[in-house]
Amino acid sequence: VYGLSTTLCSVGCLVRGLAGDVKGLYTGAIILGLGGAQAWSLALGYLSTHTPPNRKSEVVSGFIVQVQLLGLLGKVMFTPLDWSLRGFGGDRSDDADGGDLWRWRIEM
Repeated sequence: VYGLSTTLCSVGCLVRGLAGDVKGLYTGAIILGLGGAQAWSLALGYLSTHTPPNRKSEVVSGFIVQVQLLGLLGKVMFTPLDWSLRGFGGDRSDDADGGDLWRWRIEM
């Protein structure tokens, strides 16, 4: 099951990276969502079953805190990253897609 999840995650990332338009980005996101969302649950299940009972609460709590902090960091860093990329030419209106597609790829 973990192999399927990581394979879908990899294929979704590849489709996103090769996307030529917004539809390609959405297609990649759908594929990624089919597998990537399961990875955290599978990792937590693996940790829970392979951790000695006397340390299980520490390990599971540490894992959950790490996942929450990474999510928070991603949300906090989005706006400065977006401003920086716009400053480097990500706000070009002369392109067919408005110059946003390359910036969206990096942000994803």
